[in-house]
Amino acid sequence: MNVIERKTPFFVIRFITTAFQRIGKSSIEAAIQGDFRPLRKLLDTYGGVGIPGVKIEDDSIGNLKSQWFIPKSVKDDTIVMYCHGGGFCAGSTSSHKHMASLFAKNIKRKLLVFDYRLAPEHAYPAQIDDGLRVYLELLKSHPPHNIVFAGDSSGGGMVLALSQRIRDEKLSLPKAIVAICPWFDYEVKLAQQSDIEDPGLPIELIQSFSKNVFQNNTQRKYSPKYTSFENLPPINLLIGGADTLYAENTELGNILIKENEGCQIERWEDMPHVWQSLHPFLLEANKSAKYIAEFIDRQT
Repeated sequence: MNVIERKTPFFVIRFITTAFQRIGKSSIEAAIQGDFRPLRKLLDTYGGVGIPGVKIEDDSIGNLKSQWFIPKSVKDDTIVMYCHGGGFCAGSTSSHKHMASLFAKNIKRKLLVFDYRLAPEHAYPAQIDDGLRVYLELLKSHPPHNIVFAGDSSGGGMVLALSQRIRDEKLSLPKAIVAICPWFDYEVKLAQQSDIEDPGLPIELIQSFSKNVFQNNTQRKYSPKYTSFENLPPINLLIGGADTLYAENTELGNILIKENEGCQIERWEDMPHVWQSLHPFLLEANKSAKYIAEFIDRQT
């Protein structure tokens, strides 16, 4: 496991995460009670601005609203299919404009974000079904060795679960996978046992996601945690050292070391959950995007 030392002073990190937690306090409290509308609005507003040097084009892939993020300099024909986070209950192409632009600019490839169906209106595995639909549509114009999966938080868990399904259905797998602070323990057992809690991701919020995403107590049935990671493309796992999901991500890293050939595991010291969303406030946001770009370069 590669440990990346923090450059941003810890008090700055804590100040930023606490400030954003206060801004989103009422939205988080509503989401804990099962009302995700304020959280959806907050995330769409906060992340809804791109960055210079990246063009955004609207599209529809598999009948789902999608957006392409296209950097000025495109390195090759490889594309990134990106699954946004939000606990499967929030998040969209709007909420991830800023972060998707950051990744596209550093990776120097076209990056696609799409609006999959959200819970509780659509229970899991509707989200995986939508991801598969988009992937199959992309395969009509892009060979699998030119596609990379990436995602953050629940989207990080989504690219893992989607890849497992593609493998099990004996379909062509993508070239590589990038999982940023993935949620993959849908029973929320490991996070509950941990003494780490990110101010922006309280354990009660994760429990609310779990309760509202899965019907009939199917968390264990669908959790990527209980499915093999063998015979999957190389996985780049990014772990935040101050993330509420730190314990489960560390366990995932240990599993990947045994089961996933070519995996790259990174633990970023004192980083909160999906710290890339805090660009440009944290130096490590852009730095980790560069690390992701280097990982993809090695696979293509």
